[in-house]
Amino acid sequence: MSLLKLSPILYGLVALKIVLWDMQDFSLMQKLAVCMLVELCMLGAAVQYRRFLSARS
Repeated sequence: MSLLKLSPILYGLVALKIVLWDMQDFSLMQKLAVCMLVELCMLGAAVQYRRFLSARS
């Protein structure tokens, strides 16, 4: 399996770990802030991934 196909899977697993394990003792406001930051990071990674794929073609 190539690193290009493995990286989104690994990124998703890390995001799930943050949401399910690391945030269990946070208050509601902290959970909301972390979820918004994780979502922004995932959106930025998706944009960069698409740019990388279009540059490869």
